Amino acid sequence: MSPSIDEKSDRVTNGQAKISGPFPISGDIMTLEGSFYASAQLLIQQIAYSLSESIFSYSPEDFDLDSAVSEWSKFGQKSAKGITPQLHKLESRIGAASVLLGYLYNRGGINSEVQTVLASSATLEYMKPVLAQFALEEDYKTPLVFQIAAVDYATETGKLVTDYLPAAHISRDLGLGLISSLSVNDAQHIALLATALSRVLPTIHVYEGVRGVRETSRTNNVLDAVDVSNKYDAIKASEGSLSSKILSTFENLNASLGTSYRPFEYSGDANAETVIVSFGSVEGVIASQVVQALPNVGAVNVRLYSPFLDQEFLRLLPSSTKKIIVLGQVENQGQVDDSRVHSGLYSDVATSVLMKYGFNGSAPTVADAKYSRETVWTPTEVFELLNSSPSDLISESTKQFTFWDVDTSKSATAAATLAHTLSLDPTVAVNYFSAHDNETLGGVVESSIRVSHQPLEAPYPVQKADVVFVNDVKILNEYNVLENARNGATLLISSKHAAEEVEKVLNNAAKKSIAEKKVRLSTVDYEAIGENPETLGRTQTMVQQIAFWKTAYPQLTLNEITTKIVTANGVDTELVAATVASLIEKVAEIGLSSASVPEEWAKVDQTVELSSSFVYPTSFTANKLAGTIEQELNVVPESLTWVDAAKKVTFKEAYGVQSELRPDLSVKNFVSKVQVNERVTPADYDRHIFHLELDITGTGLTYAIGEALGVHAPNSTEQVNEFIEWYGLDPHEIVSIPAREDGDVYEEAKTTYHVLKDNLDIFGKPPKKFYESLATYATNPKEKSHLEKLASAEGAAELKKRAEEDFDTYADILHEFSSAHPTIAQLVEIVAPLKRREYSIASSQKVHPNAVHLLIVVVDWVDSRGRKRFGQCSKFLSGLSAGDEVVVSVKPSVMKLPHDTKAPIIMSGLGTGLAPFKAFLEEKAWQKAQGYEIGDIYLFLGSRHQRQEYLYGELFEAYKNAGILTYIGAAFSRDQPQKIYIQDRIKQAKEKLIDAFVTKGGSFYLCGPTWPVPDISGALADIVATEAATRGETIDAAREIENLKEQERYILEVY
Repeated sequence: MSPSIDEKSDRVTNGQAKISGPFPISGDIMTLEGSFYASAQLLIQQIAYSLSESIFSYSPEDFDLDSAVSEWSKFGQKSAKGITPQLHKLESRIGAASVLLGYLYNRGGINSEVQTVLASSATLEYMKPVLAQFALEEDYKTPLVFQIAAVDYATETGKLVTDYLPAAHISRDLGLGLISSLSVNDAQHIALLATALSRVLPTIHVYEGVRGVRETSRTNNVLDAVDVSNKYDAIKASEGSLSSKILSTFENLNASLGTSYRPFEYSGDANAETVIVSFGSVEGVIASQVVQALPNVGAVNVRLYSPFLDQEFLRLLPSSTKKIIVLGQVENQGQVDDSRVHSGLYSDVATSVLMKYGFNGSAPTVADAKYSRETVWTPTEVFELLNSSPSDLISESTKQFTFWDVDTSKSATAAATLAHTLSLDPTVAVNYFSAHDNETLGGVVESSIRVSHQPLEAPYPVQKADVVFVNDVKILNEYNVLENARNGATLLISSKHAAEEVEKVLNNAAKKSIAEKKVRLSTVDYEAIGENPETLGRTQTMVQQIAFWKTAYPQLTLNEITTKIVTANGVDTELVAATVASLIEKVAEIGLSSASVPEEWAKVDQTVELSSSFVYPTSFTANKLAGTIEQELNVVPESLTWVDAAKKVTFKEAYGVQSELRPDLSVKNFVSKVQVNERVTPADYDRHIFHLELDITGTGLTYAIGEALGVHAPNSTEQVNEFIEWYGLDPHEIVSIPAREDGDVYEEAKTTYHVLKDNLDIFGKPPKKFYESLATYATNPKEKSHLEKLASAEGAAELKKRAEEDFDTYADILHEFSSAHPTIAQLVEIVAPLKRREYSIASSQKVHPNAVHLLIVVVDWVDSRGRKRFGQCSKFLSGLSAGDEVVVSVKPSVMKLPHDTKAPIIMSGLGTGLAPFKAFLEEKAWQKAQGYEIGDIYLFLGSRHQRQEYLYGELFEAYKNAGILTYIGAAFSRDQPQKIYIQDRIKQAKEKLIDAFVTKGGSFYLCGPTWPVPDISGALADIVATEAATRGETIDAAREIENLKEQERYILEVY
């Protein structure tokens, strides 16, 4: 049986629960073929996995750009070539392509196997400096393809935006290929085409990132992995010029697939006088559809943006063309309004027209219809560009629904469940999309469903919803949910108020919107229906589904609705039809109500509301691809009796129970034991710094030079007991809490004492969201109001003071606002989990095979109330004795030694930042002992006083005497009248460092606090500039320092 990636379930199955979308994805890549429901991004991942030797993924956590390839790799799935592609998960940061470039160079550059990058357009900006090096290497022939989701966060608005600009700029600047797909229907083909083009030149395939990742539709004629591989092998480029190679690749793809893709694709009137030119998925689809509905207009979709083949574009343009409207993306609205700024696409089109027509009067005019990254295209905007009245592009027979809910709702997955149920009807095609706004009401999700008789391409928000389902009445006062509803639509609201009483909780703006749309108003009351234990906690989501079926499809019989509910919810339970039928009848009798909208609602005065601080949004704009529903756990914390716990422990197989070491931690963890805990600063010195040695014998823990050790420290026993006593908790009460590991969700049973000691950061700093959540539990009106203020913009100043001056903890806030008293199970939901603290490893495992060394300073300070405060983890570690156990894990780091043992290294550390350099020196001593030739080693260190804080000083002096360490530049800032800092010692060794760092190509490492980075970077810039001057060259020293960072020769580990 093939494994399955379940994108629908909100259920706990075999101890696991995952939520992402309505349609499951097979864990067997070979089963993806024919007709099924998919996103464009899934099909692109299939191409990557089928054709690549290695996949380099730069996927932000909530983007899920590699979700499928991660699962296929996890299950060891083979591609059609019989290999399991290597999957490298990397971070998006400056120099992000360094690992990729190093990999290609290590392979020698000439390699016929495909290397694929999965990333967002934001990552491309980080990659550019490194890719510039690759672009210059004419001898490197490895096929390199970038599958790029055009999505980014706009920092000025905090919204999720579609961003084609990085791909356009980088492809042009570096001479890369750039091609785009329009929708799920061509995503697989264009991803294949881009991979084939990568044999001609490195190629970027860009697709709409917001909808391409989150929108799921039925697609037909999908190639399976074997077909993909065979097609790729058959697509060959001809010899000749670059343009001829590209065109022949297009032709061979079309011959193989029976398609007609071209660098530029025209639709509309063959004798059009006005032609729209666009590059991009949504705008391309809409433009081609709009021109089909109008006379004398046409549209050109720029399939291949780079290189821009002018002759191909001009050949396609109708000779009747008098005006060209270019839809060109620019950065922001300011550039849209600035007449001096032109879009890149406009410049290309205008240049092509100028090349053909020159400056004579017969040339068509070219207009730059600029739009910002925040623009959300709909057909209306394109019709207006063409001075035409908007008309419907979607058939009246297509049903359209929108669902609004808060992320944390028990029924937040109802829309996805309904989409899946609707898709089971083979006579219809379903389109599903969800978007998240995590800044309003703690997280809001809008989902939309379209149901048509033929597969539908409509990559834009629903415009005329038949039913709008709002599962939290507060949403109506935040968004104009009816903006995209048709006149006469049904508004179905979840509310304890009957339909005729719902006006009590609506503001005037919402009432006016309801009246103007002439909607039919209905409500469903979950409280009146009550919880049915036979549904195993799913009553609310079932009621929502029943209310939908009764409202949207009133012709369905009781038996038909029963079948749909059982099908959607009863797969892994003993749910019986009689239970569901009874629930349906109850919903119809006492749960659903409807009422006419009072005429006076259309006349309400909303002036006061709209001129106050309340702003009524006109539309929903996503700011996250995944919402709380995907980040929070669906297993609700609950209290258990000892009998319940005993049953689960005794009958482990029946309950799916496993005993594991810290299963709540998402990384591989180990139990180490303290060997040595030695303070290295005097007892009367104000900084407590200690050297810690942990025994890892028999644990299987391995670490590399430069890596960090994550310490999973518990809370203080004394503090936990004090909290339990004053909060009034039973320390022995069993709590079933949600936990997560590797994306799986399951339940973990612990006592209250151990939950507070091991799981919750109850003595940590709470975020604003905690105040918002806690306010819902406050029974004292003043406390409730104060908490709500702290969670609002009005309370920002006080919140900042509490965080940065008072250092209030979760426990402090619970003590201060005592009327808010969540249960322990509720605390689990609103208090953040304890996080590991990471410390640079101060040992080489070649020298200490069964130990890890750390150098740690106890973090302490006095808050504004005079209380002595400590860092949670450093305080815990400082109090350990020999034999005490510590749970640890390993974290990779950028602090790596050069591969060439003869290359010089320059180490610069402040305070405990010297830890990794002790490990470096141990490794170098080991290398020398093994007969390797080692290069010069320089050490610069800084602290306040030599007597109290010359950390590892005797050891460093010994290495110098033994000929391992070449030079020590120690800066003790307070041992003399004038302050001497580490950068001063670096400047004093300038001539030596010119030789080691520049002439011999050494590497410079800095570890410690961030404050000296500008001065040290300045000192290094002076060193490289001085060396260049000796050769008679003037260089941009600051730029050269950035290049050294990208080459990983200037490495920073600062905090």
